[in-house]
Amino acid sequence: EEPKILVKRLVGLPGDTILIKDGKVYINGKPWEDKKISHVRYYAVGPYGVGEQKVPEGEYYMLGDNSANSDDSRFWGFAPRRNILGKAVVTYWPITHMKILY
Repeated sequence: EEPKILVKRLVGLPGDTILIKDGKVYINGKPWEDKKISHVRYYAVGPYGVGEQKVPEGEYYMLGDNSANSDDSRFWGFAPRRNILGKAVVTYWPITHMKILY
């Protein structure tokens, strides 16, 4: 089977505690805020999306912006460093919101 390449937002670093509650993400007890995606509501679903999740050493917690329909750490767990290939530099969907990210 071909490996999948997914574009996800890195939310949790090794040692962080992640909690998704009432549509918001909390990192180490503090609400995570990113003005670029303030409209996104995250859903506490999946085996790694309900309750507090402690990110193990050498691994990361990833979330997709389309929370209601995203295959991310809430379902497949933590991402090992070796599986993180790079950083997204462009958003292209929807086409009316295409932009370069920095």
